[in-house]
Formats: sequence, C-alpha cells, structure tokens
Amino acid sequence: ADIDELLASPQGRPVAEMMHYTGVGDGDTVAAYLVEFARHADADEVIVAHAAPGLDARLRSVELVAKGHGLI
Repeated sequence: ADIDELLASPQGRPVAEMMHYTGVGDGDTVAAYLVEFARHADADEVIVAHAAPGLDARLRSVELVAKGHGLI
C-alpha cells in the first residue's frame, strides 16, 4: 500500500510512468518486446535501462538482449 501511495504522489508519478512499459523475461522475449514497443511508439531507436542488481548482472542483461536481437 505504501508503494501505491508513493507512485500516486507527484514525486512518484514519473517513476510509475517509466515502469508503464517494461520488458521482462529471457533475451528473446525482451528483444521481441522492444521491437513491438518501437513499432507502437513509432520510434527509430529505443533507449533501455537494465535494472539488474550489480554491474555483472546488468552486463549479462545487455548481452542477453543483444543476442535476442542477433547482434552477437
């Protein structure tokens, strides 16, 4: 309940809006989500934030998404 109050506050609204579109899953699933999101947003590029805990986990997240897109 506390988190709902925070997200509903003026300070929390930007965080709630950023989390509206969230891709979660394995690399292929997230890559497909990003392609669909880019189509939905009519975007030429998408900036992603890898919210994994720690540097090694974030780098692994980047690697998985890159593999899902066939970049590596």
